[in-house]
Amino acid sequence: MTAPGPSSMDTSPQRDFQPILDRSSGRMAITVTGTSIDETPDGIAGWVVTTQRGKKTSGSAETPLQVSAPTPGKRAAQPTRAQIIKRVNANFAKTARMPFVPRDEYKIVVRPRGGLLVGKVMMPELVRAVASAAKVNSEEIQRDTVCPNLAQNIIVISTPEQARVSQYASVRALGIGGQAYEVFAYAAAPENTVKGVIGGIPLSETPEMIRANVVNDYNDTALEAHRIGTSHAVIVLFNGNKVPAYVKYCGALIRCRIYRQHKEVCKTCGQLGHRRDVCPRPNVKICFACGKMNPNDDHEKECKPRCKLCGGSHPTGTGNCANKFKTPFLLRKRERKTATEKTGKTGQSKFSRKDDSPALPKSAQRERSNSRSESRGRARRHERSANRNRWCSLSRDRAWTDVIRVGAKSEKDAKTRQRSSTPARKPQNNPLTAKMLQLESTIKLMQVSMRQQQDTIRKQAEMITRLTSQQPRSGMQWNVSAPPTATLALSDATAMPPPPPPPPQGTDKTPRRKKARRSSVNESDEEEDLNMDNDADETASVSSISTQLSRTTEGQEGLNCGARFKKIYNRLNRQDRRINEISHKVDNVASVMNKFEARVEARITTGFEEMKLFMVQVLKEELSSLGLGNLNTPGSSLDHGESN
Repeated sequence: MTAPGPSSMDTSPQRDFQPILDRSSGRMAITVTGTSIDETPDGIAGWVVTTQRGKKTSGSAETPLQVSAPTPGKRAAQPTRAQIIKRVNANFAKTARMPFVPRDEYKIVVRPRGGLLVGKVMMPELVRAVASAAKVNSEEIQRDTVCPNLAQNIIVISTPEQARVSQYASVRALGIGGQAYEVFAYAAAPENTVKGVIGGIPLSETPEMIRANVVNDYNDTALEAHRIGTSHAVIVLFNGNKVPAYVKYCGALIRCRIYRQHKEVCKTCGQLGHRRDVCPRPNVKICFACGKMNPNDDHEKECKPRCKLCGGSHPTGTGNCANKFKTPFLLRKRERKTATEKTGKTGQSKFSRKDDSPALPKSAQRERSNSRSESRGRARRHERSANRNRWCSLSRDRAWTDVIRVGAKSEKDAKTRQRSSTPARKPQNNPLTAKMLQLESTIKLMQVSMRQQQDTIRKQAEMITRLTSQQPRSGMQWNVSAPPTATLALSDATAMPPPPPPPPQGTDKTPRRKKARRSSVNESDEEEDLNMDNDADETASVSSISTQLSRTTEGQEGLNCGARFKKIYNRLNRQDRRINEISHKVDNVASVMNKFEARVEARITTGFEEMKLFMVQVLKEELSSLGLGNLNTPGSSLDHGESN
């Protein structure tokens, strides 16, 4: 027997999870590979949760799931194993869909026994029987929702009150038509949860010990744990949609795998869709291997087993059956993601056209996978099948009571609606876009190089300005940078006065002629004049020597500065040439970008025009096919080539 089906709800009610589970007694039994489990356990604690929004198409109890056998006497083509598996999976997904119930409420599953067929009981009588067994008054039952799953022959109860969860989960019998039918009820699992299975747990471990060893700080995502029947396997409920690779149990790391649920196969009547404990025909006699009704005692000799799940030569769902497990929701989600990445098409129209023109995009109204017109429309049979093939949802095979289902449907639908019907090409796959990106990166590198060159030129200009701002000083201060010889000569000239210059020609006769005639006063005046002339000559000599030394020093310094200026000038010339080259490259890139933008704009304009003409043509063809072709007037928008 398998555990409660999946659900999706808000995780806020989990704070009182443990007390509610303690009110219900019993254990959980879930089928895993290679483990024989009793399919009629006495009780399961269950998960106190709400389930995700159900589908609106319900199955029929009158047409159970089964693979139709060929009519005797006719040689019909035998379906292949792949066709059988595909048809069985589609039927399971179709019959598992449930009507809409509030997604943020608690869900309780009731499994009737004793041959009770839920589809034959009137709903008011069924609701009153549930309310009476759970001791719920009429006002409270009005706030709750009771809906049956006719294909699986179960009853699902949805309630917004957490207090009534334990009341519904404690129901063990229903009184219908003056007869008491045994039932088994449990709470469904919470939203955004997933189940995993660990093995190798001794039978001596009690439920309290199992829960204490699994639900602890070492396994932070574990919410609850139950043993699977009387086996050594334990099912663990994890928060989120990821199953950890290992679970720490008593200090040991035990391998944990995703729980895979067996498909419902009744070993009593041999039909698909329900299990033995809820079989509405418990007294029927049939061979489970080949499906023969009322087999003889020696039937084993002529029995030819045939699997209804995969078409193999073995009893249904036994041995190495390739289709005995339901695909976990996590794996289905991963497969859809991989398929979407390969094709690049999500939510695109699937109907084909006779010509090669592209199909029109799907409208927003038909994009809802749970729309009423899709699941419960009153169209004709062939129209309904065509609509389903045309607008089928990606989550079509998701069951409302599937065990591994996690709540992410609303977010996924929102993302799907945001995607375009014609997917855009990735920039890496578009050669023009790749070239544009390459040019942009080249321009950025050039800009960085130009900024570096500008910084270098600015620093050199500042250094030149600082050197040119220094003016040469006069006199003795130039001796600091003057050559040693010039400094020595200047020092000697300053320390020792030069010898007096020779007297000018003709000055010897004048004193001699006037010597006798001059008085003592005239002689003193001549001596003073001669001393003044000597002082003037000495000053002129010192000034000329200083001027010569200054010119020599200036010439030496000028030679040194000229060499430095020449080096700086050559460097500036090289920088200018490099800047001119970079500017030329930038101009070339700008011209290429302008040409590229012009080409892109031209292509976009051409594409819009072609799309506009195509839309007008398609609309005209549709109007003509509907017999409305003469509605087009000369002033209509179609004749002018305009369409929205």
